[in-house]
Amino acid sequence: MSVIGNGTLQGRVALVTGAARGIGRAVALELATRGAAVALNYHTSRDRAESLALELEAVGAKCMLVQGDVACREEAQRIIQEVRLETAGYHCE
Repeated sequence: MSVIGNGTLQGRVALVTGAARGIGRAVALELATRGAAVALNYHTSRDRAESLALELEAVGAKCMLVQGDVACREEAQRIIQEVRLETAGYHCE
């Protein structure tokens, strides 16, 4: 079974900060259900981020993990660059 709904975000990439828990997790799940490939950013909650990634992949969603602290400008820039490199061919804004 696939979570991919009507595909409104098919071919797009969403970078979700704080995706390992709380609101970030809920946002990542919703974006995936709408068809987006989701880059899951976490700072210290790797186990939770990995668990979410497995959950998304099990239902057919594409996702990647990217560690970093978005409060640090240099790390935020690195995170964005890493996502762009890993998701070449998708629409990133």
